[in-house]
Amino acid sequence: MTSPHSRTVAVAAATLAILTSVAGPLGTARAQTTFEVVQRFPSANISLTVGSDGNIYGVSTRPPSWASVSEKTAFRIDGTGTLTTIHTFANFGWLDHPPPGSRLVVGQDGALYGTTPNFTGGGATRGEFFRLDNAGNYTLLANLPLYAGADLLLGHDGAFYSVLGIESCIFGGCWGGNLFRIDTAGNLTLLTADAPFRPPFPSVIGSDGALYGAQLATFTPAHIFRLDTISGNYTVLHDFTADEFFAKDFILGSDGLLYGANPDATSGAYGHVFRFDNLGNFTILHAFSGLDGSLPINPLTVGSDGAVYGVTEQDGPAGGGTLFKVDQAGAFSTLQAFGYVGADPNQPLARVKNGALYGTTVSNYVFHLDSAGTFTSNPFNTTESILYPASPLVESGSDCALYGVVAQSGQEGEIDQTVYRLFEPGHLCQRITFAPLPDRTLGDPPFTVTATASSDLPVSLSASGRCTLNGDQLVLGRGVGVCRVTASQDGDSRFGAAAD
Repeated sequence: MTSPHSRTVAVAAATLAILTSVAGPLGTARAQTTFEVVQRFPSANISLTVGSDGNIYGVSTRPPSWASVSEKTAFRIDGTGTLTTIHTFANFGWLDHPPPGSRLVVGQDGALYGTTPNFTGGGATRGEFFRLDNAGNYTLLANLPLYAGADLLLGHDGAFYSVLGIESCIFGGCWGGNLFRIDTAGNLTLLTADAPFRPPFPSVIGSDGALYGAQLATFTPAHIFRLDTISGNYTVLHDFTADEFFAKDFILGSDGLLYGANPDATSGAYGHVFRFDNLGNFTILHAFSGLDGSLPINPLTVGSDGAVYGVTEQDGPAGGGTLFKVDQAGAFSTLQAFGYVGADPNQPLARVKNGALYGTTVSNYVFHLDSAGTFTSNPFNTTESILYPASPLVESGSDCALYGVVAQSGQEGEIDQTVYRLFEPGHLCQRITFAPLPDRTLGDPPFTVTATASSDLPVSLSASGRCTLNGDQLVLGRGVGVCRVTASQDGDSRFGAAAD
């Protein structure tokens, strides 16, 4: 039996209950100063997801190149920082880099779900919808008429929502761009008609369970839409102006409103931050002037205080971008101006369990804003030759480190991507787990007790009450009572101690 805390158990007269006690609650991310390479993927694109078990899961996609054929794999990173390939996709084929809809999404059952292009030649690129459990068991749930054109979104109903990709007109007809719903049994429902020239892009599930997103258009302003996932009603909430064009990654705020930013400036604009409700009431909260930053990065991030936070890539008071905040009243404030050193944020902010916000910059710095408003910034502590961070940071629930992806120069002009982790020495967290241990009866012979740490560091055992330990053999004492076995791990230069 496994328990994260000590506890008292009533004991029946004929049995001796064996209690196990392990480390306390996992720690939280701290100032991250150590850069550690997990694995480099040649000419690949990587996406990361935190699984229901706290481990990091990811997908590596590689298009055909001078040295390889296209390939897609799924992997897991455990609490020791070890990466293991858990599935290789068959029939994967993609010419661009990266394919859409590649990110794994955690379902209501704790398993991972996703889509993948399945190109078998002879025309359209189809798609597959699959389930992948934490052990790596793969189940094909459905074949899609086209590949998915965006990552899956988990709905309030437990089903997933996305959009079909676009079929090229060279094969005798343009089609695709349909919003769809697919449940965990693989039942597919197309929610909208074909829209090959103006496809809708699903962005977020609202507090009302509806699907919100933006219609994409090449030459004309697009719009924000709301799709009722029950009735299928599609409603245009707001028509973008030229200055608001290309805003498509929205987030759900703590107030139930939707927030977004338009990073692609046109007509001399530097970008905006805006919000809207389910009725289409649209408000620009801030228009950047360049003096306070330009080109805000999507998506924005909700902080532990309920405010919305974000970064701009360029300009600002010191010329290297800004970190900003919009509170629930809609008031905008610049929190940090990036200068020449550590300049140019290039990824969305990540919020970790202790409420701090982390981000990275093109100049290969990691910065964070704690819940008290204190800002710190440090360069990646590594001798690796890095081009730029290539993904947002995510926090592992297994070792409390931050994981991300950086781009590096590969062979023949290719770009490799490398998964890394950031942590403060001596503060990686660890979890102790006991092997299954049933109650024992008085008079039973000594038996083995086994406990392991997620760090793979050795675990020490101690016993108290109606029992003693002889090595890893537990010897029961005479009489009715409680035997308590405690597992401890003192940590090392990387991992913190697991408190008794």
